[in-house]
Amino acid sequence: MIISSAEDLSNAEMAIGIQIGRHSLDSIFASIRTYSASLPPFVQAAVAHFAVRHARAPGQRTAQLHAVPWHEFERIARLVTNYVLADPATFTNPDQPEFSGSTIFPVLLRIVGNQAPFDALWSGQYARSLVLYRDIPARLDGRSKMARFDVNAAFAALNGASIQDFLDISLATFVAASQNFGFSSGWFTKARDEGLRLPNDEVIRHVLNNLAADQAEMQTFSAAYQQRDRRFAAYDFNPLFVRPLIRPWPLTGSTTFDDDRFIAPLPELILTRLSEGIYHQLFQAHREPFSQYFGHLFEEYVGLLLRESVAGAELISESEIRRSYGERRGKVPDWIVVAGDKAVFLECKAAGYSRRALATADATAVEQSLAPVITGLTQLQEFRSACLSKAPGLERFHNLVGIECVVVTFEPFYLANSGPGRELIVEGVQERLAVTGFPVAPWYVLSVEELELLQPHAAAGISLHSIIRRLREHPAGDVLRQISEESGASRENSYVYSLEEEFYARLGLNPYGPQAPNTLE
Repeated sequence: MIISSAEDLSNAEMAIGIQIGRHSLDSIFASIRTYSASLPPFVQAAVAHFAVRHARAPGQRTAQLHAVPWHEFERIARLVTNYVLADPATFTNPDQPEFSGSTIFPVLLRIVGNQAPFDALWSGQYARSLVLYRDIPARLDGRSKMARFDVNAAFAALNGASIQDFLDISLATFVAASQNFGFSSGWFTKARDEGLRLPNDEVIRHVLNNLAADQAEMQTFSAAYQQRDRRFAAYDFNPLFVRPLIRPWPLTGSTTFDDDRFIAPLPELILTRLSEGIYHQLFQAHREPFSQYFGHLFEEYVGLLLRESVAGAELISESEIRRSYGERRGKVPDWIVVAGDKAVFLECKAAGYSRRALATADATAVEQSLAPVITGLTQLQEFRSACLSKAPGLERFHNLVGIECVVVTFEPFYLANSGPGRELIVEGVQERLAVTGFPVAPWYVLSVEELELLQPHAAAGISLHSIIRRLREHPAGDVLRQISEESGASRENSYVYSLEEEFYARLGLNPYGPQAPNTLE
């Protein structure tokens, strides 16, 4: 079916609903897991979203999960793929004229922004949250001039568990879901009986209730997150980010702890829930107080990663710079890495694209999302100019001849470093500097996840300045492969992996062991 209008999109959704409605929810989820190697993650996620809305409720509880035959499931997957790739900019008769003459950036952002998040990395998610929410708050206690927020108390009130327990149980859940098509809460009982140090059943139940929902609850989430403008229906927010576990059979008064059963269509989204999901949950509940406090947590976390990266280089903090360059003199970077006459200026921004920006690429929403990045780059450009003009108080930076400006963001800013993205950002920086046509100095937008991936190679001796320069000039994937060959390091040598390796060793778990049978036992 060719989708060339909003009406076609609606008809395609009905056709998919009819096809999926012939099967039960558990069989569709079993099919997603069975045929996962044949489908990109974003298609798997979209099929799961349709299944939540249209599949038949499972019948009697069963231990065995049965996939739909491939020839039937492939038909569903093709319909869904066609649906999720439909974009209003390609409609032959748009209902409104705003797509006329539009640039390629909005289309690319909608596509990339709604496909890439499902390719979740398994390494780093647990460690990042552990350090951000458990370790760093203890370091920040007692600091003056800092917003106060009890992140642990706020988290426990929302989730019924401590940060440590939530992270441990969530990661154990990811392991269980990765090794089993489906599993029951009894998995945790057996794991504990075998010597794994897990919290009691009540705490586990609280955590699972924040990871899981039954079909009716997921339908409610889905309806709440729908885009009002149904031309963008293909970009509706997927509730699997909020509840990555599905209860195929709802809880009843007679459901025991050991009989509570779950399926994870995409197990990796459990990791997203325990990383970015924690941030969004706390932000939605506490907004400004948490946002201000998290800015400090994030800056400290980036500094920690940089300390693990600067082999033979000097790491300088904002507070050190302020000893000789007062606040009235202007903004300064959060961190500076100096090696000889080369330096990297880094500004940390706990930011990401808004849901509206990713779903519609609305110009205002994109502009608002990019504003923190533009602000950060403007600050770095101004500080760079002060250094090059040999401003008093910045003597240690007067002789730098190579400066890279980097904004480190908490979430990925898709396409920010691409041609169209750079044009938008440079225009914004020039507007802030009030100098039209001013040649903005070399810069790059780096997500914290990317910094975690680069860290072991920088620690092995490849300068951060060299890495950033290469990233500006070449595709990120090519650069990562190149520096991996040069450094001989791998993710097993990274700081975040060392923290997660300790967890697996402590609990005796192997997240990527042999695939377990497709049972719910």
